[in-house]
Amino acid sequence: MPDFSPFCGYRFSSALGTRISRILCPPYDKISRKDLPSFWEADPLNCARLILPPPDVAEGDFATESAAKESGWYAGARRFLDNWIQQGYLIQDPLSFYFYCQEFLLDGKSLKRWGVLGALSLENNKKTLLHERTFEGPKADRFRLIRETQANLCSIFLIATDPDKALLGIASSLDHPQLDCFTPDGVRHKLYVVSDIDLIKQTRSALANSTMMIADGHHRFETALNYRAWAAENCEKNCLSFANYVMAYVSPVDQEGMIVLPTHRLVRNLGENWPDTLNKIKGIQLREIHGGVNELLHELEKMPTTTVVFGATDRKRFYLVIRQGEPDAEMYRDVHPALRDLDVTFLHSVVLHNVFRIDESRAGAISYFRDPREAAAAGETPGSGAFFLRAPDPQTIMKVSESRERMPQKSTDFYPKIPTGLVIRLLREPPGA
Repeated sequence: MPDFSPFCGYRFSSALGTRISRILCPPYDKISRKDLPSFWEADPLNCARLILPPPDVAEGDFATESAAKESGWYAGARRFLDNWIQQGYLIQDPLSFYFYCQEFLLDGKSLKRWGVLGALSLENNKKTLLHERTFEGPKADRFRLIRETQANLCSIFLIATDPDKALLGIASSLDHPQLDCFTPDGVRHKLYVVSDIDLIKQTRSALANSTMMIADGHHRFETALNYRAWAAENCEKNCLSFANYVMAYVSPVDQEGMIVLPTHRLVRNLGENWPDTLNKIKGIQLREIHGGVNELLHELEKMPTTTVVFGATDRKRFYLVIRQGEPDAEMYRDVHPALRDLDVTFLHSVVLHNVFRIDESRAGAISYFRDPREAAAAGETPGSGAFFLRAPDPQTIMKVSESRERMPQKSTDFYPKIPTGLVIRLLREPPGA
């Protein structure tokens, strides 16, 4: 595995008490333009102020485009961060790992997911597996932010093998968290600061032979690589040592709380009668489902896992779109065999790319939704379609990443997300030092 080390992180002072639940916020790409004002107004220390522009200059879809029409907000984020450190709201820890547990409800079931925050080396990054393609807009935007703030404000999220349950064993031995709070989404967050030398050694040993894969944060990881290259030419030697690492959360893949949710799509400019076009394509069957979104999702989940399928609607009718037979070379031209039996590859490579010639890199071509009902309701424009996917399991995702191939953008949605503001890692000396 790549080098995974403790670091001296910054955390919001425990003196802030219950305010911390209003200070934490989701990752930048999980905050919509509609929701951004509520985060800015939740608390003067809310971390949306560090990772996104003020609501009056925000634009685009943060998951796929640049964040703002004006660039001055990057310097504003730096001012917020430095002021919060100088005013004592953010306190620096000694050299530590940060064990982190999220407790949450999903479909009425209580679950928990453990992991540990540390600093992941970028020097031998070929050992870090990736599974999703990225967009240029967010990478340019995140690079501007990291260059201005010189900080890891959000962690990347990796899943790792833990065959002996060594990491989970360390986690279960911990008590008295330094942070224990609920965020408005109902998730409980418990953070344990581990600065004991023996526990640090045990943590590094537990991960020594692990295979790691980026689950969330591909844009942040690639941005960290770009920043490291930039720092090599523009920063002093001590700052370059900071840039050789990126803040990362590592979570064992084999635990009950390792949840992946599907991400649904709204695609524009398919043509007014796109279901008829699709139904004429060899190797594709459309099966109409009577009812609405709920009925379609129910039938989709009933399909065998060995069947390659997704759901679709033009707001008039609802369909299961099913691949007939085995993948053939013509249908999956230029697609690696490791990707051919994935529902999301069938949608993106076969249907959207080969049949409808959709350019996924074009701004506004595709919108992404966690809620399938929102996706269905958004398709008001003639020629648009909503597409519904099943979630891939974490083991399948790891197999794809081991092939060194990448799935389409937004193929996975690991839940819950790691909030911004839990821990911050400076890539420089603190202000005033």
